[in-house]
Amino acid sequence: MASVAQQIPSIILEKVIDYALYATGTAESPYHHCICFPYRHAVLLLGVCRWWRSLVLGTVYCEVYWCNDPECSLCAGCRRNGCSSLRTFADALGSGHLVFARTAKIHCRIEDIASGAAIDTLRNAAFAGLAVPGVRSLEFHFSSITDRSKFILLNETAPAVLFCDEIRRMFPGAHSVAVSDLAFQYWHYHEAFIKRLLSGLFAGIPSVHTIGAYPALDKVLSVNPTSIRSLSVGGVWPTEPKIELIRRHSETLEYLCVSDDTPEAFRDILVRHDGRPIEYPRVRTLILDLDTLMYTRKQVVYQSPEGTPFPSLQHLVCIPEYPFANDILFRGNEDRLEVVRIHVTPPVIRALTRDGIARIGRFPALHFAEVTMLDTDSDDYMQLDPDGYDSDDSDSSFISAYHYEGYESDMAQLIFSMGQNARIIKSTNYFTDFSSVQLRYSDIGRYIKVLDMRFIGFTLGQQLELIKHLTCLTHFGASLTLSATIWVSYPACCLISKHIMTSSTRLLRVLSRYSVIFPVSRTSGHI
Repeated sequence: MASVAQQIPSIILEKVIDYALYATGTAESPYHHCICFPYRHAVLLLGVCRWWRSLVLGTVYCEVYWCNDPECSLCAGCRRNGCSSLRTFADALGSGHLVFARTAKIHCRIEDIASGAAIDTLRNAAFAGLAVPGVRSLEFHFSSITDRSKFILLNETAPAVLFCDEIRRMFPGAHSVAVSDLAFQYWHYHEAFIKRLLSGLFAGIPSVHTIGAYPALDKVLSVNPTSIRSLSVGGVWPTEPKIELIRRHSETLEYLCVSDDTPEAFRDILVRHDGRPIEYPRVRTLILDLDTLMYTRKQVVYQSPEGTPFPSLQHLVCIPEYPFANDILFRGNEDRLEVVRIHVTPPVIRALTRDGIARIGRFPALHFAEVTMLDTDSDDYMQLDPDGYDSDDSDSSFISAYHYEGYESDMAQLIFSMGQNARIIKSTNYFTDFSSVQLRYSDIGRYIKVLDMRFIGFTLGQQLELIKHLTCLTHFGASLTLSATIWVSYPACCLISKHIMTSSTRLLRVLSRYSVIFPVSRTSGHI
């Protein structure tokens, strides 16, 4: 008979492992020490059973590093603190745990590739004949040449071809390649070498991810014959090759991430030169990163393109700003959209409300939405709730909002309307009365279990009516508005609530002066 430890659901065990590896203190956190993990906290989990051991090792070794650059900026923190990582490629190979690797992060100097030193390392006795088919993703970080006397090494393109051949031999199952850095200052003098290197790395790869604007990379990707399904690019506008790259693969893309600092870049992705709209029929995840400067936000002209570009969209993220002045990203996908995270300015929220984003029942499949209001007059961004939701958690539905003064009623109506199927609703900052929100109780989703709307003021009667309507409610937090007709103390409110709601036997408990929390018990309870 299986032990209790073996009966724990995988999703719960994964959370336990993540806590042991990440949440056991900041001093040893990987966010502070590059690639270092607090491994000693995971050792206790290895001896429980074979299943636990497999999951722990799979989490620890899911990413492995191969760094051939003694001055690597990514690994400098680890070396400076005298830390060693079990996740280096050589250590994972020696311990027999390379089979768990799914991502290989390769840090290399350009001159080592040109001189053949990197190739010799890949061909040495430890790696000769080695193939790791389990690795699906490759991430490259290339350091620039600082010694100009070595530029002559880049006159030959053969070493770049050999390096790419060795990478393909060692990682035959890789289908995703990311170039996170290409800090090569004099690329235009040796364009042939750089283009040959990049074209070899991206050859036959359907998932392409880049950060930054590199002219050589733009030229390589613009002529890449492979049908790309996943694409991440930055510095799009006015870089015409990247825009054409996105347009050319519109029929095959399933994941698209674009970052730029001008709204025109996102308009050009959705509209051709002649004004005809472009459709991306297979895109399920869309991430648009419009990062305008705070002092120019008032001067930003948001575009209003037409069409239905993303009919199959399920996950939409527009951070730090939603880049359009209409609801074009929400058209045609109402029945499919599940996750929405958008940051908007007051003019944009007015435009979205005008286009019917807040219409009741428009998004029946939506279970997570985060709407953040950005201030066009302040120099500060609104801070996110530290108790924010992890959208990867498929076991719960969540919707939250963050607000800018003067638009609370619109935000409240938007968040309630979009969250018809939400299980958790949280919202913070500023204040408005529920009476000013143009919603009926029947318009609020009946599946809500946790309702924390402390920026909305409810009268006692409104609170009680809302609790009666929300039959699944377990916790309720809101501000209490005391009128002249109901000017009572909070203990009196508790007694009144108990008297009115004896049929459902709810438990009422006051937690603070300005907000009340209702842990609801539907079996029996006492104050």
